[in-house]
Amino acid sequence: MRVDKAAGTAAAKILLQAYHGEIKGGIFGIIESMPEANAVEGIDNEQDKLNIITAVVAIDYNRPADLLWKWARSLYDDTNTRWVFNFNMVKSTTRADLSKALQSKGKLRYGNKDVNWWYDNALILSNEFNGNPKSLFERCEWDVFDIRDMLEEFYFYGLKGPKIFPLWIRMLRDILDYEFKYFDKLPIPVDVHIARASFTTGLIRGQYQGKLSKNIKELIQNQWKEMCSKAGINHMDLDEPLWHLSKLGCSFRHKGGYTDCLRSGNCPIRELCPKGIIRVSNSGIQIDT
Repeated sequence: MRVDKAAGTAAAKILLQAYHGEIKGGIFGIIESMPEANAVEGIDNEQDKLNIITAVVAIDYNRPADLLWKWARSLYDDTNTRWVFNFNMVKSTTRADLSKALQSKGKLRYGNKDVNWWYDNALILSNEFNGNPKSLFERCEWDVFDIRDMLEEFYFYGLKGPKIFPLWIRMLRDILDYEFKYFDKLPIPVDVHIARASFTTGLIRGQYQGKLSKNIKELIQNQWKEMCSKAGINHMDLDEPLWHLSKLGCSFRHKGGYTDCLRSGNCPIRELCPKGIIRVSNSGIQIDT
């Protein structure tokens, strides 16, 4: 595969402008919030919002984000299950009680694994940080690299992962206006949507068939960082526009047997989108552009 730096730089500028409405109609004429923002919309309590985001993002892998965050909000809205977001209260209960509460709103995809990660993270936060993730940030003086090291030191589950960690920090910056040191040094979190959009913007072209491997993810991260730097953009600010580009547009590519995308007529980067096959899913990638 090869990198088209000109296309990447152009796409970064256009996509950010479109997403923020600087190009008429926004992205595909639709302005949508991220699912995690919807999950805490209307909640005034900062601690509640912080705990919801922290607990849920740790298990935000290999599942539809919209459904996951809607499930989380249903737990919060029910006064009988809201306690799952209070880490000190989780500590005072059992894994079985937590499992029952979490799965009262829908079966968890990874069952015991999800419950154990949630429970163990809550125990660490309760025992070491007074049940408040903000205490962890303050102990690290809001330095993202020290925060990541502390997550490793205390054996947090999920949160320290290469995708989840920058995603978590970006969510807290955008939703709670937290200011983290060296935020701009974090890699863009690559999931299926970010990967798909990285191919449909024309940033990465060529032929490939296989898994969304670590090497592919690092290629995507490194190239967006370089392209955004050239465009005078913080690459982490491109996370949401790329995610929505894929969700609202690129996910419709090849639907109904079409060679190209059914949403191309309303796409702000349609002139940059390469012809050919671009299929990206959790099961694998097929690229021929």
